[in-house]
Amino acid sequence: MNPNKRLFRLNIPAILIHFNNECFGWIKALQALHAKEKFYSVDFSRTNPSQVAEGFGLTAMRISNPAELQVGMDMAFSLKKPVFLDIISESEVTELPPVDSWLKTAQKKEKPIIHT
Repeated sequence: MNPNKRLFRLNIPAILIHFNNECFGWIKALQALHAKEKFYSVDFSRTNPSQVAEGFGLTAMRISNPAELQVGMDMAFSLKKPVFLDIISESEVTELPPVDSWLKTAQKKEKPIIHT
């Protein structure tokens, strides 16, 4: 049985948080650094995982900005049932994680490095 359906059927008050960058982020970042940004099989087609979660009976919300995040978290903690939060996030290509070897490679290639 699908875990989402099990959470719904058993009414387990879990909060599922999905960080959605629509790609295999770490693999895409490595391709950006080492393969001259020739991306191969790393980008996903546009989907809405919150709608999938709703299909399994979960309360779900798609979050695309900080104000929506506060609303979503307040909702999730106030309900006593499973909630799925789909948080749209930047790719590791545009916001390189602080991985030492990646940072060194990016600096050598004069790639912009953004940290938040």
